[in-house]
Amino acid sequence: MIAIVSPAKKLNERPEFPENLPFTEPVFKEKAARLAEYLRKLSPEDLMQLMEISPKLARLNYERFQNWEPQGRYPAVYLYNGDTYRGLDIQSFPPDKLSDLQGSLRIISGLYGILRPLDLIMPYRLEMKRPIGIDGARDLYDYWKDDVTAWLRDDLQGRPLVNLASKEYAQVIDPGKLEAPFIQVDFKDFHNGKYKIMGLYAKRARGNMARWMALNRPEKPEDLQAFDGLGYRYNPELSAENHLVFTRG
Repeated sequence: MIAIVSPAKKLNERPEFPENLPFTEPVFKEKAARLAEYLRKLSPEDLMQLMEISPKLARLNYERFQNWEPQGRYPAVYLYNGDTYRGLDIQSFPPDKLSDLQGSLRIISGLYGILRPLDLIMPYRLEMKRPIGIDGARDLYDYWKDDVTAWLRDDLQGRPLVNLASKEYAQVIDPGKLEAPFIQVDFKDFHNGKYKIMGLYAKRARGNMARWMALNRPEKPEDLQAFDGLGYRYNPELSAENHLVFTRG
């Protein structure tokens, strides 16, 4: 099985990673470069408005796009530093299992489309929902959807796809064209008398399940029911076919 996760807006300023890793190149490197060139032409004020960010962050990302080629590249899974990646905890990941992580995890990206953990990428910020029209596409969903879905279909070869990404990123994929089962996974905490998705906790649980999948290599959707990371347990009463719910509390 393969899992998809969202990227992170927060990045590690100085990512630490082994230098002898078998790094890979993003599969849509050329399309990402065209998108970066489009963003390079925008002023800090344009970026501030487009991305709905502070002047300081706008200036930072303006400089990133201006120095797109000269700046360093880093493996994606070490560069991202959000709650999902804290749950994944790559710094404690067994080195001999990195190849399993490379094979079982995919990261959806507004700039790169889709990434493998060891793909070398530039530091950037670009959410999938931003209204950018390029190469005749209406927005980034239109820009990426066909390519990402087709590549994932070939990557999966009929194996289940486990959705651990947010709605913003998961909707760039057309499940009906994957020719493989699409498994939705939700994590819920007991709060105010009922189970509900709590953003920060759910993100960390998604990353933790991605880690668990790489270490345990489940083959069937029902194998995922054994996951018990961060105190979550499979809840059959809230689950349905191709929709697994894990609860805590």
